[in-house]
Amino acid sequence: MAFTTQRLYNSTAFKACAALCLYLVFSTIFSAAFADTYKCQINGVVSYSDKPCRESPQPMQLPKYQAPEKKSGKAAISDKEKYHQLNVKLETARKKRAMQREAEALKLQIEETRQAKADTLKKIRQALEEIDFDSDDIDDDILAEEMEVELKAELRKADQAFGRKIDALESELGSLQQQIRDMSPE
Repeated sequence: MAFTTQRLYNSTAFKACAALCLYLVFSTIFSAAFADTYKCQINGVVSYSDKPCRESPQPMQLPKYQAPEKKSGKAAISDKEKYHQLNVKLETARKKRAMQREAEALKLQIEETRQAKADTLKKIRQALEEIDFDSDDIDDDILAEEMEVELKAELRKADQAFGRKIDALESELGSLQQQIRDMSPE
């Protein structure tokens, strides 16, 4: 008859031996955990032992361990709510900073547009001043008048176009600044 591992594990003797080993291991562990503790003082030196002392065979009264109380109900919800509120505040602050950067960029764009408007209008006015009306030739005078009319029309168009662009940027900036003011304080 061949001896197999399967037969060994299924045998009653093996099961009884395994149960006894487990019992001994766990009984040793748990008996040490629940053993009495004795405080001994020999020649002025304090020591602690699991065996009774000669002078005081009474075991020490150790304080019972109490696990910290778990927060439940309203307290647990309030912590969760605090974290949620903190996250909302952080997200609001991020959005506010992004909007403030966008507002600064709009202010810069408005300044650049105003400068471009001033430069463009200055060039057109200089061109108007350079028109020569003191000519002996009538054709030159007619041409000068036509050029003046065209330059004045160009001046008006440029002034209006830049004005509309600046107005639109200022309106966008005002709206953005109002959104920033409406955000809850950090």
